[in-house]
Amino acid sequence: MTKDKLPIGKLGLAICQHDILADYHTFISCKMGDVRPVVEEGKRIAQTLSSVQQPADLIVRQLMNVVLDQSNMIIGLTAAVDSCIVRLTQLQKQLAEAVSSVVKKSPEAKLPEETCLAFENLTQLWRIPQLAVLWPDLSNARFKACEPPTFVKRYAVRISDSCAKRPELRDFPEELVEQLIGVCLDGLRLGMRELSCPVSVTALRRNPTPYMFWLSLGDTDEEREAEFEERKKARARWTVHVRGALQRALYVFANFLLVCIPRK
Repeated sequence: MTKDKLPIGKLGLAICQHDILADYHTFISCKMGDVRPVVEEGKRIAQTLSSVQQPADLIVRQLMNVVLDQSNMIIGLTAAVDSCIVRLTQLQKQLAEAVSSVVKKSPEAKLPEETCLAFENLTQLWRIPQLAVLWPDLSNARFKACEPPTFVKRYAVRISDSCAKRPELRDFPEELVEQLIGVCLDGLRLGMRELSCPVSVTALRRNPTPYMFWLSLGDTDEEREAEFEERKKARARWTVHVRGALQRALYVFANFLLVCIPRK
């Protein structure tokens, strides 16, 4: 088997002669690569069969006709598979170009307000119950959050489980991911509970006193509703951005050497 040509007969012979059923999926997906079946191989077999002199025996003649029909079917199937592979290659190329185009044309993510990630924007005190027992005081927090610190290299934040590139890494606890996302959204002035809770615009209009956030969105209910919907969309977008940032951060930690500063 060459880099891009796949002799069907030899492949079938190899599969029949070796017990690879347990590793069949790995062989097909990893070893074969982007090869294409060789249609000419089937044509040569069919031509050889057609050149054989017709035997006098009726049963043998019928068997040869069956074999010839099978050979023709194999050629047709091989051509169909080759067509699918060619089409798939074209689709993959088009998809890659489309993704590249989208990435290039995607505007920079913006916030509804002129702000940045800042402690002053936080609207609540964020605590992580799972780690509170390890933090008797703030001076020890940075040392005991992950002990030893190199253990952080064992974890990954995955956007999709089906696309995990390094299955040996553990999933970062989802409750901690949500906590970190919540802190970042709050620090970007997108952490107001009205944006995350199922509060309807009608309820905000009828009872605005407990929701001072609603009154700060504009001078009229129409302006407030438009701004409210825009901020809900911004929160959804930035939730994805922050999760992606956590994914990239842990990827960097997992691929670079961490040097712990000795305690004095």
